[in-house]
Amino acid sequence: MSLSGLHTGLGTLLLAMAIGANAADANRALEIVQGKCFICHGNEGESSSPLFPRLAGQHAGYVARQLADYKSGRRKSDTMRPMVEDLSGEDFAALGRYFESRPAIAHEPLDGELAQGATSSIEATPTREFRRAPVATAATGTAPTRCRGWRASTRSTSRPS
Repeated sequence: MSLSGLHTGLGTLLLAMAIGANAADANRALEIVQGKCFICHGNEGESSSPLFPRLAGQHAGYVARQLADYKSGRRKSDTMRPMVEDLSGEDFAALGRYFESRPAIAHEPLDGELAQGATSSIEATPTREFRRAPVATAATGTAPTRCRGWRASTRSTSRPS
């Protein structure tokens, strides 16, 4: 066998191994998706509810990082932690590649007004009045206060509409 033939044979072998490894990764990812992910995120990464993130078309590295963060506890979720506790870094990478390869499907927005540009409750309701919290000073002797969000100017326990 010539040196050229040896290189060709070695190249073919390496290509076959790479294809086999990719197929094994894809099969492992599909096994995980069908065993764990599909309930909330769907087999193709299209969520069953707006409560769950859509994973289809998401960057592979981002998906893998989020899964690793759930496993380490850096990102908190009582739902996701048990889902990832028995998975490895290779599994996270395979899942990332799997969901990245799924096409994202366009959906109509649930809130058309928000999708058209109303970016905040202040912009959506311009007549609403907001008061500043008092500033603590040595002269007034008032204690420092902190923002209480939408309850800052009301004692109501209901969220404004």
